[in-house]
Formats: sequence, C-alpha cells, structure tokens
Amino acid sequence: MEGYIHKDVKTLVPRSDAAFYWQPNIVLSGVVNTDALALSMDKEPQDMYIIAQEAGKAVLFDAQEVLELSGEDIVIEHEKSKIVTLTCDFDLYIYPFDVQTCNLTMALVGKIKSDAQWQSEWKENNDYSGSSLHLYTFIHFKRMMLQEEGNPLHLPTICYSSCIFRADVVPVSEQMLFQLRVARRFGSHVLVTFLPCFVLQLIGLSVFAVPLDDLPSRLTVSISCLIVMAALFTQISSTLPVSADPKMIDVWMFVHVLMLAVVFFSLLALDKIHVGTLQDNEERLQVWFEKKKVWPMNLPKEPGKRSLSRRVNLCTALLFVALYLAFVAVFIVYIYVSRNNQLYGN
Repeated sequence: MEGYIHKDVKTLVPRSDAAFYWQPNIVLSGVVNTDALALSMDKEPQDMYIIAQEAGKAVLFDAQEVLELSGEDIVIEHEKSKIVTLTCDFDLYIYPFDVQTCNLTMALVGKIKSDAQWQSEWKENNDYSGSSLHLYTFIHFKRMMLQEEGNPLHLPTICYSSCIFRADVVPVSEQMLFQLRVARRFGSHVLVTFLPCFVLQLIGLSVFAVPLDDLPSRLTVSISCLIVMAALFTQISSTLPVSADPKMIDVWMFVHVLMLAVVFFSLLALDKIHVGTLQDNEERLQVWFEKKKVWPMNLPKEPGKRSLSRRVNLCTALLFVALYLAFVAVFIVYIYVSRNNQLYGN
C-alpha cells in the first residue's frame, strides 16, 4: 500500500489495495429482502482504514527505508453506511395502547477471524433525532450482543447513525442485535372511541330511572343507544389495522354492545314482573288512587313501601352499574400493566 501509516491516525486504504484484505461479509435480518446484503463488504466494500497502535520499527526493504509493524499493532477498520428498511411483526393485541419492538440483527457469515470485533459509535443520551413521528413515540434504539446460545447481552452503548466493524484483538460474538422500540400515541382514540362509548353506556343504563309504567320511553332510549353503539362499532372496526386475532379495542366495543343488548331484554323482563305485580286488585287500586290523589279510609297510604317490581328494577340497575364500572376498572388496569410490560420489558 502506498503512503505512510502514522500512529493513532486513520489512513484510508485505496480500493485497489483493499481488495487484498479480508472483507467482512455482513448479513442483515429483520429487514426487507433487498437490504439483506446492504452492509456486506465482501462484494461491495466502501471505506477501509488502517490505524497503527505503535510507531513501528525502521527497516530496509528493496533498498528503501520503511516502517515495519507487526499484525497485532495494526487495527483495520471497515466503514459502510446504508439506509435499510426494517420489517417488524406488530403485536396489536392491546391496540391502540400497543408498544412495538423491531429487531435488526447483523451477523458475520463465512470465514470469521478470531480477532473480529463489533464496535459501535455511541452517545450518552437516548433522544430521537430522526424525522417526526406522527403516530408513535420514540422509546429507544439500543444495541445488544448475542451470546453463543443466542441470548441477548445488554451493553451500555447506543448505536444511532452509523456502526463500524473493527478488526481488533478482543474476541467477541459474531452477531449484533439492534432494537428499535416505539409506542403508539393513543390520545385521539380515547377522545373518539373510548369516551363516547362510556357516555353512551351511561345513557343506556339511565333507563332504569324511568318509571316502570313508561315502558315505551324506556325501550326507546335503550334501543337508540344500542343502534348508535352498533353503528360506532362498525365504523371503528373498518378503520382498525387488519389482524386475525382480536384486539382489546374490539373487546371494549363488543362488551358495550352486549351490555346494552342485555339491558334491553332486561327491560322487557322487568315489564313482565311489573305487570304481574299489578294483577293484585289492591295494587291496582293503589295505583289508581295514587293517580287520582284520593285515598279511601280502608286503604292507607304507605309512601315508603316499594312493590316487588320496583325493588327488582333498583337491584337490576345497581347490578348493571357495578358490573360496568368493574369492567372499566379491570380494562384500564390490564391495559396499564400490559403497556408497561411492553415498554420496560426486554
């Protein structure tokens, strides 16, 4: 190689001379097929540098004075930068509160030197510096070494813009794993989907406060809420990402539709109970006298006493409200725990 090699100075090797050196064959996984060999230097080397760690010893070679350096005193660096497209299998189970993790593996294949080492540029901060993310929040982009058995070994370094393959004297693993983690922004989904469902459900449960004698009004409110909820479910389902497995937002919508349907049939059952209690003549007379505001001497007024149908109506209303609030609480806790596990898990 022509030129001078100085201690601790990176010297660029000409492309014609670089062909005589061993070039690492790097294969990527977790990217599209066309980018699998994007960083391979075996077929398409980019930049190669030589760094002398010692000053060297002056010797004569072909009647010329040259510096002689042993192999262990030389560090060879291969640098290559490419833009690759990651492929990531999304887990949409807790959509839209999901956290996605994409893995990029860089592996050395073919002839491996015993002194091959991965080394990456790193920064102390962990802030995102790329283009703006509209649907996701950047969590981290970190590096992990894969041990011989394939388990990841976390390293306290962060790789951002470029990674350098470095031939050095410290033997390490032949694979390096880069992990990108992003979290979906869910603010709009809460305002557009979850809160409207919550309000509609409360309106649907409020029908138990309507008098039992006013069955048409009770059924009208219940069936209206059910129709609106079913239409909202259909509209939202058409905008969700397609997946074979159900998502938590599907569970949320289905439970609301199911509960409103059960409320509707409960109103019909309560009406049957209410009509049955009115079969008693004294009960009929009491209702009639309450409407006329006239009380005979042999039928004293008992304002604190509730009929069987009213007691069943009250118990049913309390049961539905308790079940719904319990479902909302369990749903929120489950989403919170699952999201945190995805955020801070390996």
